Amino acid sequence: MWASGRNTRKHFVLLVFLASSGYLFIEQFYKNEYTHNWDVIFYDSFDAIAEILKDTSTFREKPSVEKIFSWPALTQPYKHPDDATDPKFSYFEVLPENQLVKNQFQQGNTLQLTIVAKNARNERKRYGGDFFRVKLVTDNGATRELAQIIDNNNGTYSARLPLYFSGVAELTVTLIHPSEAIDLLRRVTSTKKSPGLIFTGVFDNGEFVEHKECNMWLESLKTDGVSLPDQRFCDFTHEKTKEPWFCKKPVNVDCNSQKDLTIQRNIDAGYYLDKSGLFTRGKNLRVLIGEPTRIVILPGTARLPSLPRCIANEVSFTPPSPSGYFLNDVWQSTHCAIRSINSNSDHIDCLKDKRVYLFGDSTIRQWYSYYVPFGHLNKLGQLRIYFESILGINTGVNLYEKDATKTVWEPRSAENKVINTSIHFAAHGPPLQNGGDMQSMPYIVDSLDNLEGGPGTVVAMTIGFHLLLYDPTVYVRRLYTIRDAVVRLLERSPGTLVVFKGLNTYEMDDVLHSQCCLSEWLALRYETIARTIFKEVKGLVYIDTWDISASTQYMVKDSLHPDNRVIENEMQVFLSFVCPS
Repeated sequence: MWASGRNTRKHFVLLVFLASSGYLFIEQFYKNEYTHNWDVIFYDSFDAIAEILKDTSTFREKPSVEKIFSWPALTQPYKHPDDATDPKFSYFEVLPENQLVKNQFQQGNTLQLTIVAKNARNERKRYGGDFFRVKLVTDNGATRELAQIIDNNNGTYSARLPLYFSGVAELTVTLIHPSEAIDLLRRVTSTKKSPGLIFTGVFDNGEFVEHKECNMWLESLKTDGVSLPDQRFCDFTHEKTKEPWFCKKPVNVDCNSQKDLTIQRNIDAGYYLDKSGLFTRGKNLRVLIGEPTRIVILPGTARLPSLPRCIANEVSFTPPSPSGYFLNDVWQSTHCAIRSINSNSDHIDCLKDKRVYLFGDSTIRQWYSYYVPFGHLNKLGQLRIYFESILGINTGVNLYEKDATKTVWEPRSAENKVINTSIHFAAHGPPLQNGGDMQSMPYIVDSLDNLEGGPGTVVAMTIGFHLLLYDPTVYVRRLYTIRDAVVRLLERSPGTLVVFKGLNTYEMDDVLHSQCCLSEWLALRYETIARTIFKEVKGLVYIDTWDISASTQYMVKDSLHPDNRVIENEMQVFLSFVCPS
């Protein structure tokens, strides 16, 4: 993971475009219990992106975000390409501490290095904010470790690698993004709407079909310059949390007839990022700093510290950094003593008398898909069971699981009656980029509040990827509502195991065409925010999948979804909390 030193920025200026730019601000967003803690300022138009990038002031996160996420901003405006961090002139050096001879260490010691960022004029930069990744990888690639990096806010970075294994390894430092590129990412994701994504609701009553724009904020309909009443919108605002979601009202179909939500992508944000020249593979995007360095690690006699069992309330909420390493392609946690639960019989023993609920996006749906075969679970014939018995929602229709026709986001359940085990998956509330009707997108808050909980109940959840392109205040708000629901669940059912699965890294670097995500730095921002918001919840387990995915050699390029070999290691950590002994 990434740690940042103290941010010393003092002043900032935000461009705020008035409502006359043509967008209706949904005031209900503010009418909730969190209002007094929120300072939500949004730009009002996709067109505002161009204006944002003209702003010569230094960027600063909104107060509600800045207090829980600190990433150094530029201390001087970016005016010329030569101002940006240049990997050709930047370098790193391994420090002499703990070296036996040059670049030779003993297992159990710590390797330390310093990274120096320079611009294209070969001048050392005087501010931080670059995104680096430091790895130590053995010759066959099966043993790998990620370094903790500390930004010193002066153009230098300190990294440390505890040496858990012996052998010959290669040390590499990669510039993922210069700080100037991150400044642009922060600006283009400060718009009122999610740049690059257009949601369309499909309304169908059997006689008429209409397609209408949907989002958390909608363009105002105007007649002769006068806004029409809000009744021109279908209001799907979540009653409990006041999370906004609206669609323009169809003419011949009522709002309850929405059958699907489709998505189109455009290049609103990607165009500006691509045009900047700061997102060029081989130049300033995922480029090695200096040459790979050969490191020799001799076997050591020092014993690694013993780890506690993976039990909530017995291990620290925040995993150490790094939170583990790969040894022969098997994840070794430095957080707690994970078990090896690999065979079908091991899975069945672990799952016996358990009810497992997975809530969130497709990265946790992968856990469901992985889990079902090992537990010899049979998919339930009626999906209606999820809505009615879990969420307490009367669908009024019969929903049968037919794999060939089922959308990816329909809730699904599976069970093994012999060992009294069931597993359920449901997506999170909108925005969701894969379609479906509103009932296929239950809010995690509702899923948690309708659970009975207690011993034998296991809940794992994640959220983030579908909100990446929104202003981070949207994510902060969503997590606070989920956090409060977790607290309510643990108070009424203290024997419940509740897990938050962190976000994973990904490599989708074509900013002009990969409009779902733009950059993994956006996921790192959300990963940091989630850790901060949930760290005060006693009894909640946080599983660090960021370090697992950043360390492995099996991530799939141009995809958010880890390979099954990565999922297997994630599940080992998860099941170690489910069955610590």
